[in-house]
Amino acid sequence: MRVFVAVEVPEEIKQQVYDLQRTINSKEAKVRWVSKKNLHLTLAFLGELSEKKVEEVKEILKNIKHKPFKISATEIGFFPDKHKPRVVWIGLEPEKEILDLQGKVDGELLNYSMDKDQKFKAHVTIGRINEVNDKTKFFEKMNVKIKGEFIVEEFILFSSTLTKDGPKYRIIERYLL
Repeated sequence: MRVFVAVEVPEEIKQQVYDLQRTINSKEAKVRWVSKKNLHLTLAFLGELSEKKVEEVKEILKNIKHKPFKISATEIGFFPDKHKPRVVWIGLEPEKEILDLQGKVDGELLNYSMDKDQKFKAHVTIGRINEVNDKTKFFEKMNVKIKGEFIVEEFILFSSTLTKDGPKYRIIERYLL
């Protein structure tokens, strides 16, 4: 089973992202947008795990203690950078709180995580860029701020099934902070 740990994004932010995605046409850029219902902040990607390992992970995650905290959506950014954009994302702040929670999750799941060598950046991926044909128009449209703040009161263990229509997520278990 393919699994990851994440924080859900509230509907008001999802709607702003969806509205932004709809402004980009294929003449400006070819982007595989993340569907509105799948927008989330990934804390740890675990990859393919057996049922037994998923049960172990479920128990480990119950031990994570953290206080709820408020975060806000910020600017639109690009990985690896704006000169060769491959991924478009929304930043989240204050990053310290998110990094604290992510560090606890990552520390507990060190033996299960696939992201061991990657530096964590608090973000919500909103699209994967195949190519940008009209950089001026594309970056002009991307020069917006997604507004919204929310309180992180839980994180979720999800399973992900890859389909021809994109990934399908299913909640395995919720963990209250």
